[in-house]
Amino acid sequence: ELEVLQDQLLALFAGPNPPQPCEILVVTPNLDDAAPLIDAVFGTAPASRHIPYAITGQPQRRVNPIACALDGVIALGASRHPASAVFDLLMQEPVAARFDLNGDDLESIRVWIEESGIRWALEGDERKQHGLPASESHTFADGLQRLYLAYAVGESSACIDGRIGAGNPEGRGALALGSFWRYIEELRRLRRDWRRPKDAQGWREALGGALERFAADASEWAEDFRAVRLAIAELQDHMERGGLKQPVPLEVVQSALGERVDDPARGGVPSGKVTFASISSLRNLPYRIVCAVGLDDGKFPTAGRALEFDLMALAPRRGDRQRRTDERNLFLDLLLAARERLHLSYAGRSVRDNSAKPPSVLVAELLDYAARACSPDAGGESAIRKRLLVEHPLQPFSQEYFAPGADLRKRSFHAQYCEALRAQLNAPPAPQLAPGDDDEEDSAPESSLPFFPAPLTAPEVEWRAVQLDQLRQFFVNPCRFLLRNRLGIAMPEQVEELLDDEPFLPDWPSRQAMAERLLAPALEGASEDALLALARAGNEFPTGPLGDAALASEIRLLRSFARKLQDDIGRSAPVSHAGALEFRIEGELWRLEGAIGELHAGGLVRSRYDDVRVSDYLTGWIAHLFLCATLKEPAAGTTRWHSRDGVYVLEPYPEGRERLAELMALYREGLQQPLHFFPKSAWVYVTNDGDLGKAKAKWSNWNNPAFGESRDPAYRLALRGMPEALDERFVELANRVLAPLREHVTDPRL
Repeated sequence: ELEVLQDQLLALFAGPNPPQPCEILVVTPNLDDAAPLIDAVFGTAPASRHIPYAITGQPQRRVNPIACALDGVIALGASRHPASAVFDLLMQEPVAARFDLNGDDLESIRVWIEESGIRWALEGDERKQHGLPASESHTFADGLQRLYLAYAVGESSACIDGRIGAGNPEGRGALALGSFWRYIEELRRLRRDWRRPKDAQGWREALGGALERFAADASEWAEDFRAVRLAIAELQDHMERGGLKQPVPLEVVQSALGERVDDPARGGVPSGKVTFASISSLRNLPYRIVCAVGLDDGKFPTAGRALEFDLMALAPRRGDRQRRTDERNLFLDLLLAARERLHLSYAGRSVRDNSAKPPSVLVAELLDYAARACSPDAGGESAIRKRLLVEHPLQPFSQEYFAPGADLRKRSFHAQYCEALRAQLNAPPAPQLAPGDDDEEDSAPESSLPFFPAPLTAPEVEWRAVQLDQLRQFFVNPCRFLLRNRLGIAMPEQVEELLDDEPFLPDWPSRQAMAERLLAPALEGASEDALLALARAGNEFPTGPLGDAALASEIRLLRSFARKLQDDIGRSAPVSHAGALEFRIEGELWRLEGAIGELHAGGLVRSRYDDVRVSDYLTGWIAHLFLCATLKEPAAGTTRWHSRDGVYVLEPYPEGRERLAELMALYREGLQQPLHFFPKSAWVYVTNDGDLGKAKAKWSNWNNPAFGESRDPAYRLALRGMPEALDERFVELANRVLAPLREHVTDPRL
């Protein structure tokens, strides 16, 4: 509807006696929902289709930054101070400016909240109010202590007063930490003050003080401050004039002030541009052009049902306000405000089955009256309706808008769509999909045009010197390596939201974080009690009996892991080994070079405190092949990889150079086009005697598709347009890369 409106306005501007933008009013029944769509259509138009516009009459808590900030402060005062809400308030521009924080400072604070384990509550006393133990674990008080401890002792993992530092703020970060502390102190002061009910004057002083303490009084927000202070004063006046004598709690003030700030009676104001407003605003002002969009059946007049406790609806009397009657009067006022042209629009088709839908009953009545008034007899009413009513296509790029000789009322001014349609008409026909190709739910990306219609050019000379770690990264995810390293396309990583609840069970990141911190003391022979004390100094594991039991079990596993690893390493210092190999591939000289620093008397010893994964097998295998191919005495090349759930061993492998030559050839191929090697699915294939069905189950993970290997963004992009990922090439590559590893590895878990 808005795109149609945009074209209609452009047609008026291009016609004779064009109106000025200030002579056009656009109204809608639900401005809150329409506002972002208005910005999407009118705010992104190029200069050739730009129409100056303004949206007026929106709720103050949506458009007034000071009102938004105060609303956030009040909401926090009535909440349990979850970490996400506390940080969201701090990110609001007036609040960040009040505490002298810039964008980099806010990002640092976000990281600090995560690393220090802050989840909710300003202090332990607040937790006690919610019927929980008054522990400061995962509160802002505990988090700030950890941040200041890290600032004092640096990156040391020393345990001081039962805590270890977190976040490591330094330099400019120290100033941001001080501002963050002042912000939390103001919230703590606010919480103590607002817990007590107050009278009208008390709440006016409290809300005014909150404005001063949490929002920067800058000149750019002077008018916004004035509007909010006026709403606070009006709230006090209403409370006093209503005879309210007793103190009221914060929850009552929160609701009342919100209604006062967003008072729809304030309405909109003329803007000097094309003005978008609520249908209840500006209806009495004359405009040359009046447009109303969103006049769907049931949306205007509203078909609201009375609440069960609405006494006026249960016992109606003469003189009671009738909302539908009021809205009919609104519509009449709107008709009378139009001096030259009236534009009404509604969604005439269902989004479910494209069936016809009626307009608002007011629009239908207006059409009836217009048809009768303009037709001398009943037979002419149909022609009048066809003339007054224009049905537009669903999409703005429909050929109806650009076809020669089409209805002039459907003209489109979108030059880009016109050029695209012209190019489509001149292009050769696209190949037809085979029956059944579009039956799958996620077939859209695969049925699109291929992302790699042809291989890239052969890698240049600088690509032919390969580091050992590059080769490892490639085989862990060949498509991601191709996109990122060859094309410069980095797949975006999803930013995790701040957590608002303390953990009840340890998760994978918690185990990894604790293991990284405690592995060194465990290798040095620390006792179980010492490790437990160090573990409790952090906050990776939950508190309470359940958390203590999980922590004790994890410490036993960590000590067992460290003991086996220490026995394997021995007391001798590790020795580094560097080497380089050259290969002739497709007539080109390629070089693989690298250094391995974990060589001990018994061979290469590596570890990762986690259950073994296919990436661990691949990493150890590639390093083992390089070691066997470059050592002067290949018989000394034994590799042992320690994991949380066991150990695998790779004995000396005399054909290491031959296997590396194959991997380097695949590396060269994978720099030109997506390689159909998917480690997780390929490992399932080779460890299950070539069962392709199980490999496909791993690839798609039908029980939980979100965790299937196929959902990796790099695979979805690089393989777009390819009919089948696990094809014959996949089988061939799985056998070439992983079958030798499977045959050679010694692992009781397999």
